[in-house]
Amino acid sequence: MKNIYYKIAVGLTILNLFEVAIRKFSDFGSIIPTSVKIVSITAALICFGIHFYKNKKYYSINK
Repeated sequence: MKNIYYKIAVGLTILNLFEVAIRKFSDFGSIIPTSVKIVSITAALICFGIHFYKNKKYYSINK
């Protein structure tokens, strides 16, 4: 549970990349509706932001 925001963000990112790969390499159109894509990308960015804000001492440039 320590990195739950990071895991959620990575999962949403992988889902979006998987959908893009299916679209590019097959004859299918868009599998995920555009509104769901926008919400998932926004949620992933928010989760990444929360994760890195909470763990900023581990990711700071001036170690």
